[in-house]
Amino acid sequence: MPEPNRTLGKHQAEIINSFKVMFSVGPIEGINCKIQALKKIYYRLKNMDHFYARTLLIVNKPPIQRSSWLTNLI
Repeated sequence: MPEPNRTLGKHQAEIINSFKVMFSVGPIEGINCKIQALKKIYYRLKNMDHFYARTLLIVNKPPIQRSSWLTNLI
C-alpha cells in the first residue's frame, strides 16, 4: 500500500486546506447544468431575449433590458 500513502503525502497540504476553507463549487456547477439544459431547449430559436431572461432568472438576478452586446449578436 505504498502508492496511496505516497499520494496522500504529496497532497497533504491541499487536503488539509480543503477542510479548513470549506469551499464548494457545487452551487456553480448546478447553475451551469441548468444553463446547459436551457441551451438544449432553446436550440434553433430565434429570440435570444427569452434565453437571456431565463438565464438571469436561473441565477436569481432580475432580467434587464437588452444590452449592447446582445443587440450586436442579433
